[in-house]
Amino acid sequence: MDRPESIAELVVKICHQRAEKNETETFAKACMVHAIAFLQMLEKTGRLVRESNRNEEWQMLAADCIADLFRRDRQGRFIQIQRFFKNILETAYDDNDINFFLRKLVCHKVRQHLIILFRQRDPVGAKIWRNLVLAFQSEQNVSIRKDLTGQYLIIQPAGCAQEASVVSINYFELEARLSAVFRTGYTIKQLSSSLLASLAEVYTQPIEVNLSHLTTLIKQFRKQAQRNQDNKMAAPPTKAMEQIELYDRKRDILNELRNRLEDGYIRTGKLTPQQATYIHLALADLLDDILLCEKPEKNYIYLKKYWSDLSREEYLRTVHTLFEYLILQMKQMIRLEYKKIF
Repeated sequence: MDRPESIAELVVKICHQRAEKNETETFAKACMVHAIAFLQMLEKTGRLVRESNRNEEWQMLAADCIADLFRRDRQGRFIQIQRFFKNILETAYDDNDINFFLRKLVCHKVRQHLIILFRQRDPVGAKIWRNLVLAFQSEQNVSIRKDLTGQYLIIQPAGCAQEASVVSINYFELEARLSAVFRTGYTIKQLSSSLLASLAEVYTQPIEVNLSHLTTLIKQFRKQAQRNQDNKMAAPPTKAMEQIELYDRKRDILNELRNRLEDGYIRTGKLTPQQATYIHLALADLLDDILLCEKPEKNYIYLKKYWSDLSREEYLRTVHTLFEYLILQMKQMIRLEYKKIF
């Protein structure tokens, strides 16, 4: 029985037009596997990928994403595959290299197809997205970061240190702050400038904002404005102001905990700066869950998320007492700040 051909061998045959029909089908199945895996990963990160929850849609969507790769020219060549792998095949390579570049090619085609779908399914949202990108590209202190999960605005407030850790603005805080600056009739440029000014008043560290979340919220606010009979929003909603106060208090609590870690544990050598950062990030996640009234996880789980090589035995032996003490202090701060809530 002949051994199965590797991906590298299949790519070479396809690029040199020596692939049989069954070999081309095998290569297409490999592309489908990569496409489905990437689509499922995007959905898990919150992207709207499928129109329904049917599992059959994965296959259909993946096939649509990679279909363009298997379009032939007049000579019967898979011209896109040939162009992509031409320079790669001229250098030394192995099966792992080809697999890496194949995943890269497939992910690129998936993103392209999802952009087309986004424009078809939600033309209003696509226009808002495009105008946001154009508006923020003209801002000197804003850059756009792209990764597998989407696009993010990185905002550098004036005077912040380049090495400072980035603060990620979650959906609920972004909703609250956008509500406070939203006005009917504002252009995207005006709205983005107002949002930047609002964030700059609060944060001195670099800020990360999910561009997809911002697009969704602006679309929702504009729909709500259209429903208003008077078409006016003279003052920010009370609920939005309450939420902003909530997040301001949260920031104060986290800053106080950071100061205590620096003064009591880093300077005395009880913790390294990296270990203190892990603990601070875990406390921030726990605080989020408390404020959102979600059932907290076990304390060790929060810390393990960032301190990946921390075993449960080491946790109980070294940092358990300190972490529990800081959690107790944090809860006391919450009670002092929010007596009316608690």
